[in-house]
Amino acid sequence: MFGAVLALVGTVVGLWISGTTLNIVAFLGAIIGVGLVAKNGILMLDRVDHLRAEGLSLEEAIVRSGERRLRPVLMTTLAAALGMLPLAWGVERERKCFNLWRSP
Repeated sequence: MFGAVLALVGTVVGLWISGTTLNIVAFLGAIIGVGLVAKNGILMLDRVDHLRAEGLSLEEAIVRSGERRLRPVLMTTLAAALGMLPLAWGVERERKCFNLWRSP
């Protein structure tokens, strides 16, 4: 739950820094960000549960789970963020171009 709140705060800060209004694309990005955070949290907790069942302490299970899940989490997050960048940067420009090409 705390991760979802941090994702939303990050979205608001990013919109504020870039001077972008909250539009449908920004809202979609926020939903995707919260979804990624939730998915990664679920997978981390699942791995911790498996390690705890094997007899590891809670601290050791959390550390091992974090070590194992760090690379997939970073790859998924970076792929989603980099995949959305062209959409985020090009929406306003494409809207202006589309209005220029419309027939009167």
